[in-house]
Amino acid sequence: MKLKIIICLIVLIYSLNLVYAMGISPAYTNIIAEETRDYQGKIWIINNDQVGFKAKIYLEGELSQYFHLATKELSIKEDDEYKIIEFTANLSQFDLPGTFNTNIVIEQVLENAGKEEITSKVILK
Repeated sequence: MKLKIIICLIVLIYSLNLVYAMGISPAYTNIIAEETRDYQGKIWIINNDQVGFKAKIYLEGELSQYFHLATKELSIKEDDEYKIIEFTANLSQFDLPGTFNTNIVIEQVLENAGKEEITSKVILK
């Protein structure tokens, strides 16, 4: 039992230095449908630790059918500080009162992950 705990701690400590930071700005956008029927926006995916990676981008949530992403895949190089994702929202056919949420999801694509590896990926909403 003690050996298993020690092995788990070693794996955890080893994997801590493999975790890197990725950010999104702005983190939140509030669109008031009564005031803005067509909205064009941008989000910045920030490569804080200057690490190259690929990501897939998709929508989820109650109003996702009213949103359109300019791109659904992203490749960030080590020397890229950020990448911009453009999106549009067409709320002209939406007339329900209330507050609704839609997320733009950026999910890191794991490349070269083998069956005998412990891996983790970053998913931001």
